[in-house]
Amino acid sequence: MSSADAFEEIVQSQSGHYGGEPVNEVIKHLTKREVEILRLVAEGLTNEEIGKRIFISEKTVKTHLTNIFDKLKVNNRFKAALLIMNRVAEGPSPSTTRMGKGR
Repeated sequence: MSSADAFEEIVQSQSGHYGGEPVNEVIKHLTKREVEILRLVAEGLTNEEIGKRIFISEKTVKTHLTNIFDKLKVNNRFKAALLIMNRVAEGPSPSTTRMGKGR
């Protein structure tokens, strides 16, 4: 992938869309555990640190990351982290809050 292509993907993810689909819709394809791991990646933790934090092996973290990359159609931690960071910056989608209860 060229630098220009990588930059374009980053720009698209920052605009709230990724691959023609809103970021919130893309993230919905992840399990709760995968979102948890992705948030820790976005915090800058290593696989080893993530494993220790949530009490799983480093190998299990790697397996989850492989699944996350496949679902998000990215090939590295940086791109995956950008997607979750964009979602957090936008706030929850209307479909994830229930009549003002803010769960």
